[in-house]
Parts: sequence; structure tokens; C-alpha cells
Amino acid sequence: MKMQGLNLNDFIRILNSVTILAISNRACSLLDAGDREGYNRLMNLIPMPPYLAKVAKERIGIDYLIDGGWNLSEAEAEFGVDWLNK
Repeated sequence: MKMQGLNLNDFIRILNSVTILAISNRACSLLDAGDREGYNRLMNLIPMPPYLAKVAKERIGIDYLIDGGWNLSEAEAEFGVDWLNK
């Protein structure tokens, strides 16, 4: 499907980038206001890149990823839903 010269996948990628930027900007505003918990809550909505999740698992451990409340949806899509237990 084309949308003004963009295919649907490009459009979704751009929309996701805009959404991530908006979440990040709002989170930084909360941090500037002294709300560390709000900052962490919003930043955890942003998917952790798979390569970073893999490094965190190997270097820090799965407890860090699970207990931290990280959004691991992209890592699960790339490595499989049970990748943390492998």
C-alpha cells in the first residue's frame, strides 16, 4: 500500500520514530522536573533495540531485564519469545 510516496512499512517506521521521540521528550521533561520514576516509566515504553538487549542479557543478566520492566518486544520478535531463557 502506498501513501503519498511512502509504502506502509516506511510510514509505520516514521510514525514509530515520531512516537518514540515524543515519549522521549516527555520523559526528559519529567526528569528535568525531578520525576525520576515518571521518566523511567515512560522510557520503558520504548522498545530496547535487540542488540542492546542481547548485550545486557550477556553482561548484566536476565534479572536486570526482567526486573527493570524493559520493553523487550523487538528482541522477542528477532530472537523468539523464549530468548531470555536460552
